[in-house]
Amino acid sequence: MHDSGRALLLIMLMGSLAATLPVHANSDDPFASLRWRARIVLVFAPADDDAQLQRQQRILAGLGPAGSERDIVVVYVVAARTSGARTALDPAALRQHYAVDAADFRVVLIGKDGGVKHRSDVPLDGCTLLGLIDAMPMRQRERQDPDTDAADCIRAPSHRAT
Repeated sequence: MHDSGRALLLIMLMGSLAATLPVHANSDDPFASLRWRARIVLVFAPADDDAQLQRQQRILAGLGPAGSERDIVVVYVVAARTSGARTALDPAALRQHYAVDAADFRVVLIGKDGGVKHRSDVPLDGCTLLGLIDAMPMRQRERQDPDTDAADCIRAPSHRAT
């Protein structure tokens, strides 16, 4: 067998071996432990008194059961600290990972697969957030009650931004 034939055989064997190895969550993923279990709403703000942050907090607090039903976990990154469901995370590392400047307001929606699904530099109203989630293929598979979706916002204005 020629050297080129051996090299091709080696590449094929390595590819076959790689296909049988288990896939692990990316160790650089700050939310790897929540993968496949939660949708993360990551809210960045420069300070506690940021008007957009306060508006987003009111909106998210108003989601109630609709947020729980969609497995939403909220994490706030405000100034040099994190709060919410995952407070042991490094704020500077999160800002770097999601490319958010310390002076910026940003909302990042992360799907159960760990991928960024939406970014916004303004607060997301409840209907928009629920609609984004309900449009996700995984959420569509999860839904047991087809009448429970973002269309309820039309009938339930409590999800609307104030």
